[in-house]
Amino acid sequence: MGGRVGHVGTGLLLGGGLSLLSPRYGYACDGIVSVEVVTVDGKVRHVESGDPLLRAIKGGGGRFGIVTHYSLCAYRTGKDDEKVWYGGTVTSFDPSGMKEMVRLTETFVQAPDDANATMLSNVGLVKHNGSTLRLGTTFLFYKGGKEVFEEVFEGFLKIEGAVVDVKEMSFYEASKVTPLGWRSDQAYKWIGGSLYPDPSPLPPAAVPSSSSEASVYLGLWNNIRSFLTQHESLLHSAFLSITPVRTNQIDQGYLAGGNALSPPRGRSYMHWLFSNILDPGSTAFPEELEKDRLKLIRESPSSKGLPLLLNEVDASQRVFESYGWYEGLKEVYGEVDPSGFSVRYQQGPTF
Repeated sequence: MGGRVGHVGTGLLLGGGLSLLSPRYGYACDGIVSVEVVTVDGKVRHVESGDPLLRAIKGGGGRFGIVTHYSLCAYRTGKDDEKVWYGGTVTSFDPSGMKEMVRLTETFVQAPDDANATMLSNVGLVKHNGSTLRLGTTFLFYKGGKEVFEEVFEGFLKIEGAVVDVKEMSFYEASKVTPLGWRSDQAYKWIGGSLYPDPSPLPPAAVPSSSSEASVYLGLWNNIRSFLTQHESLLHSAFLSITPVRTNQIDQGYLAGGNALSPPRGRSYMHWLFSNILDPGSTAFPEELEKDRLKLIRESPSSKGLPLLLNEVDASQRVFESYGWYEGLKEVYGEVDPSGFSVRYQQGPTF
């Protein structure tokens, strides 16, 4: 399972990893069959499914050694001329449309799972020709035809004033839809979290705003909107990205021998990422922006029991402690690096 943008490397696998194929097959790391890893003591180990070290590597980042070889599951996605997917983008330049994208994403997470459906919502701002553009884009894909796509994503397609660009496509075409997002000469940082949806169905947008504002995801979006308003002049772009993780994706991880994240089974949730990208040529974050960015982490806690996604968080966030398999992770680390060399001398998540 590859990433949703073209620049990702093997860190996708080590950090958990999200793919357009994740709703059906699990996190990207769940496709790992075996690895060759060089541990801190210099030993080369071949690790297969069933070994606790492999489970630790699947979400443990580079903390358990340097992985030099992967054996991965291969999933048939079809050739470029096999248009077995339907999807594309829904884009809104209106604050109410962006709010509706967040609300509908929460509704999607609440709905019964459909492993053929995959999506990602981005809402935020970007500088364009010297002006700030408020922008929301939802990426929607379904392995199937137009009729079922329109049924599953009906609400998104009806957002007032939104630009809808969807069509029949191959998986290869679908994989090219999500843009990169930044340039190599731009300073950027991320924060992230994981949230269950509101336990009760959300009201439609037509009801008074006081009801819909009770939404868990809209509460997060309101906090981020305040941050954007305060720091608009310092940001080249900043987006809240929401990725649903539904029950089949969770189950696939356990069926593949387990991963380090080990989220609770039986209830869908989402990972969120808030990206801050500065102007080209920037090298560091201003002190005020950094202070408020870290404050936003404290004011936007994850739902109890849900794992953070290592690929999409700030270095200060305690990722390993959020994992469902945290105690097992610590035990494996103690076996492969009893002196704690990696934690003491290398950057990365800690215990």
